[in-house]
Parts: sequence; C-alpha cells; structure tokens
Amino acid sequence: MEQHLLPYSYACASIVLLICIRLCYDLLLKPQRLRLKLRRQGIDGPKPSFMMGNIPEIKHMKSMVKLSEFSSDKWEQSPPLDTSSILFPHFNQWTKQYDPYLVKEINQCKSLDLGKPAYLQKDRGPLLGKGLITTNRGVWSHQRKTIAPQLYMDKVKDMLNIVVESASTLVKSWESVVESEGGTADIKVDDYVREFTSHVFSRITFGSNYSIGAELLPKCRALIKASESPTILNGLPFYRYLPTKKNRDLWRLEKEVHSMIIDTTKKLNGAVADDMIQVLMDGAKRGELGPSTPEKFIVDNCKDLYLAAFEVTAIATIWGLMLLASHPEWQARVRAEILEVCGGNMPDGEKLGKMKVLMMIYHINALLKAHISMSSNTRHRPSKHSFAGQASYAQSLPKHPMLGLGYQETIPHALTIIGSHVSAPSWMATNVLSYIVKYDDQNLNFVGLMQLKMVIQEVLRLYPPVAFVSREALQDVKLGKLRIPKGVNIWIWLLALHQDPKLWGPEADKFNPARFANGISGACTYPHAYAPFGIGARICPGQSLAMLEMKVILALILPNFSFSLSPNYCHAPHFGLLLEPKHGVNLLMRKI
Repeated sequence: MEQHLLPYSYACASIVLLICIRLCYDLLLKPQRLRLKLRRQGIDGPKPSFMMGNIPEIKHMKSMVKLSEFSSDKWEQSPPLDTSSILFPHFNQWTKQYDPYLVKEINQCKSLDLGKPAYLQKDRGPLLGKGLITTNRGVWSHQRKTIAPQLYMDKVKDMLNIVVESASTLVKSWESVVESEGGTADIKVDDYVREFTSHVFSRITFGSNYSIGAELLPKCRALIKASESPTILNGLPFYRYLPTKKNRDLWRLEKEVHSMIIDTTKKLNGAVADDMIQVLMDGAKRGELGPSTPEKFIVDNCKDLYLAAFEVTAIATIWGLMLLASHPEWQARVRAEILEVCGGNMPDGEKLGKMKVLMMIYHINALLKAHISMSSNTRHRPSKHSFAGQASYAQSLPKHPMLGLGYQETIPHALTIIGSHVSAPSWMATNVLSYIVKYDDQNLNFVGLMQLKMVIQEVLRLYPPVAFVSREALQDVKLGKLRIPKGVNIWIWLLALHQDPKLWGPEADKFNPARFANGISGACTYPHAYAPFGIGARICPGQSLAMLEMKVILALILPNFSFSLSPNYCHAPHFGLLLEPKHGVNLLMRKI
C-alpha cells in the first residue's frame, strides 16, 4: 500500500517544490535582478521586504499623517489643495528627486512594448477586465481603432444636443429644490452630476435604448465602489483570491453587469446603428481579441468606457464646483464671460463653433508669430489667397521647438474648419493666414469662453481624478538615456507633476486659472508635465467629450446659480480607485 502511495507523494512534493521555486523567483530573485539593472543607471529606491514589499513602510507612513490637516477650522478662505503629501506620504518622501523629462520620453514613445501593467487585469479584473484601459499590443490597438473614431471631434460635436439636454435637466432639478427651500438650498451635488454624465453616457452608448443605462449604471457604480478593496498599493498579497465578503460582492456584481450587457446586445442583434454598443459588437467580430472572447470584448470595453466617460468626468465636474464655490471671484468672472458670449441663452453649436474657431486662431497665431516674424522668404507663401494654398504653406513650416508639434499638423485642420464654417464672419473668408499673423493678441478679447476653459484646466491640474499614469516595460525599452528592463513598472504621479513649484511657480498649490491665460506652455515651464488625460499613444480618446461636458454643464449652472461651500461640506479628498471627495460636496445654492 505504501509503495503505491510513494509516486503520488513524490509528485506532490515536486509540485510544492516548483511552486516554492516560482514564488522565490517572482518575489525575491526577479525584483533583485531588476533593481540591480536600474541601480547601475543611478536609479534606486526604498528597500523592500520579502513577500510584503514596501507595504509595511507605506502603512506606517500613512499612520503618521494627520488627517486633521483637512479640518475646516484650519482653513483661511478655501480648503487646502496640497492633497498629495497627505494621501500619498510614501510617494512624497520617495520622490524627492525625479526627472520630468522622462515624461516627455514616455509621451513620445510609440512602441507597443511600453504598455499597461499586468496588475490592472489582476487586481482590477472584475471592473476593468481586458478592455481598452488594461490591454496591450495588438489587442489594445484593435480596441483603440474600434472605439476612438466614435470620440473624434466630428462625432463629439454631434453629441452637443445630448449634453445640453442632460445639463438642462440638472439645472431644472436644482431650480425646483431651491424654490422649494425658499431661495437658498443646501444641495449635495454628487448624485445630480452623476445623473448628468450617466444620461450622456447612456445616450451615446445605447442610443434610443438609453433607458438600459438606468438599470446598468447603478450596478457599475457599485462595482467601482467594491473595486476599491486593497491592491498592491496599500493591501495584502493575494488578497483578491480570498473569499472575503468584499470579494464575494465584487464577483457577484461582475456577473450581474456581464449578464445585463450581454442581454442588451442580444436585443440589439441585427439592428443598424452607429451607437457605441453597436460599434463594440461589430469590433468583437473582427480584429485581434487575444485571450478575450467576443462577449468579454464587449462587456469589458463597456465597463472601461463607463469608468472614463461617466465616473471620471463626473468627479472632475464635482471638484470644479467645489473650487468655484470656494473662489467666488472666479465664479463671478466666468459667469460674466458666459453671459457675454451666450447672451443668457443656451450654449448651442453655433456659439461653441465660434468659440472653437476663434480659439484655434488664437493658438495658431501664437505658433506662427515666432516663425513668420523671423522669415522674410516669400517663396514659401501661397500664390493665391486660398485655404488650400494656405494649408500647403503650413505644411512647409518646421516643428514647434517647445511643443514638438508641427505647424503642418495643426494649421490645415484649422483652415479646413474655418473654411467650412458656414457662420464664420466674412473676414475669415479672405486671407486668413495673413490675418492670423498680423492680428494683435491684445485685441482678442472676444475669443470665447477663455476663462471657463482656464478654470477647467486648473481644476484638472489640482484634482486629476486619475492620480497616476502607469506603464510596464513588456520588453526592454529605451527612454532617453535610460534602458528600462522588461517587467519594470513606471508610475507617473500626476499630483507631484501638477503641483511642482519648479514647474508651475511658487503658487503651484494655489487655485489660479489665470496661469493658463497663454495656454499650457505659458502656465508650465515644461508642458509635458500637464497630463490630466494621460500621456503618449494611450492618451484618453474621450478627452474632447469630457471637456465638452464640463464646459456645457458649467456654462448652464453659472448663469442660473451663485453658490458657496455649505457648512456641511467636509473637505476629505479620498483615493480608492479615483481621486474623489470622500463625503461628497455640499453647496449652498441661490437662484440668480
């Protein structure tokens, strides 16, 4: 009997030995080998412990932080904006020295060997799955080519009516609440703003079947909250495998969301439409899916789009309302600008179109001035004053030395828009290029909602909902002078980049939208350090839609209400999955 059991004992012992060897390699030998390669290039960091890495040190640093720094009795006029040293003391201490030029190298890196870290699919798998946010190489490329065209500007401009309609519903809801409360109401804005972004997302994703979103989105929201369980940032190794109550809830919600989305696709099967869900269904039938199935392709990308289009935009808008409430002077300035541009009416396509064209003229003016003022060579100029001739001339111009942006990449698109803009003033129909070069910057007071855009840029600088940009070297990658070994994760800490006094000046931790008066390059000594929508080839494809939503909702709220922070507001920035107000934002709303 014992002789029969002996082979099984040897087999079990061999399996255990192989598991131990693999764990020893993954948790000890591989990290040491990678650290050695980086140390030889002058890069070092805190020494990790076996199994637990730097988690004990992180927890100790967090325990030493006084959360009372956010207490309202310490405010002078507005809440403190330096959240990084309180939420992430370990990063604050470990990154005393870092090179922002590495961000530029990552921004310019087009190699698919620099992808997203594997932990996103492991720790965040139930939420993110194998969608656009987490996949790499050919699978990511196919997903990007499927989704991104639906979010290009020519598509986004067609979504304006949906965005305005959704924002108008929010304004009417607040008007009813304020009226019922006698002229002033204490409103917690979070759910209202999420209702706005959820309606936009549902209409864009499901089209005429947008009512599906009313059932799906609460489940997705619950899935996000459940996904805030500990990860490699602050948790325990292998936590995701333990059948805790949180994990069981997470697994249940994942199945429910999957079933709801698949049931929706079955109802729409055979329908002819260009809604996002139909585009995903078509994309699942072709292209590289990798280890994913067609069903998973649709479901995971739906969830990723939900996170980006619904939750991230909502959180950014909520932070924007908080900052405007605590800075009444900027609230008044933007309100006056909106009333001047829109004349008290709803923002429509014509007004936003005028704003877009004039803003483009302003930026092209800044780009062209330096080159044309130094050049007296007339042979490059167009032979006749046509948009085609001007576009051809633009293509002969050099790269912009600061932004790495070619005039030839920007101007033809701008001239095409100007030339096709049916409501453009008559002076645009003549020598546009000459006008751009000659026109004085100081006279561009009519450019559009400049101050609203500056406020949104400043909000995203101080409170980027996605606080980190992460990359993993899938093969050895060269970034500038550094060679990043395969398997190394790169973390770009946006809060540090966005609030570094060396990059943004001595008041980097203050709310001052005026810093963006001359664009990003005028606000920051190193424009690559501003990255609220990510960097490089994987920059968020939905940034145009997000900016449109924030512009429209603020353009409708500000002319109708004045608001300030409620005594019930507790300033407590919280990072679980995104950087959001832990207790929400309460505002005292007054109808104007």
